[in-house]
Amino acid sequence: MRFAVFDEADRLFAELVVAIAERHDHEAIVFDSFEALGTLATSPSVIVVGFEELSAAAVEVVRSTRLAFPGAALFVVAEDPSPRFVLAALEGGASDVLHRPILPQEVLLRARRANAALVPRRVDTRITIADLEIDPDRAVAMKSGRDLNLTRVEARLLYGLARQQGEVTSVDDLVAFAWGDVDAMPTTLKTHISRIRKKLREAGGAPIEIRPRRSLGYILEAPGTGM
Repeated sequence: MRFAVFDEADRLFAELVVAIAERHDHEAIVFDSFEALGTLATSPSVIVVGFEELSAAAVEVVRSTRLAFPGAALFVVAEDPSPRFVLAALEGGASDVLHRPILPQEVLLRARRANAALVPRRVDTRITIADLEIDPDRAVAMKSGRDLNLTRVEARLLYGLARQQGEVTSVDDLVAFAWGDVDAMPTTLKTHISRIRKKLREAGGAPIEIRPRRSLGYILEAPGTGM
């Protein structure tokens, strides 16, 4: 296995993970920043990122890392993380969220298990509803063969709604999925939803609507949902 490790809160922990990985004949390297991960010439099979606190910003790093390295096992390490942010990190692409204190040897054992379970091909996470196809990994949505030209936030919102097609998705869940921080809900959520509706209608084809449910959230309705 090829390890890439960065821990903003505990450099020694990162170095110990690398030392143990190398002792077991794995390639491993410690990075000084998240940005430095992007300089890798060869994709790692295991990425370990440690945070002082699992926050909305940390979840965004997880999402960016997953997009950059879709085939790697991605482990997040944090001290006493909030369940809300654990869920957001897992939805953002983390293979697992590990709680401090944790032994470096446990990271290696979990990495071995995850690596053994990895499928050599990329898992298809696309969703198709009528003539709408959403690819969350590329943040792209096509309708009637046309690119909806969604922003990354719009793509996440549409994907979050599509995952529960025909069922209400709460405002908190949508915000957590798109922005990663329910406590800091953007006041522009309604604006984003309106823009997605407009793009869906302009694309033509099957009637797919996003409707509000007062005090509950939003629901995506499409032909065949029985709504």
